[in-house]
Amino acid sequence: MPTSTASTADTSSGLKSAIAASRIRVAALERELDAEAMKEKATALAQVAMKLGEAIYKEEQAAGASAEAASEEAPADDNVVDAEFSEVEDDKKD
Repeated sequence: MPTSTASTADTSSGLKSAIAASRIRVAALERELDAEAMKEKATALAQVAMKLGEAIYKEEQAAGASAEAASEEAPADDNVVDAEFSEVEDDKKD
């Protein structure tokens, strides 16, 4: 199912915001040196990154499907001939 550009932009913007917020939280946790909390936040960041990758993948698949459909709609030309030719000059017919 193709997604609209506005929907994809909203999703991308939301994911970018979540990634930025997660990075800030991870940076703050690094200062506190709380290993368990850092692992949890790193996992959350990885999940957000995976969602972003999934959104990009779906968009590329939709674009590829529409390009494939367009190429399938083009009529096939069965009268194609591969041949060699040479030019004949009209002045040398004498």
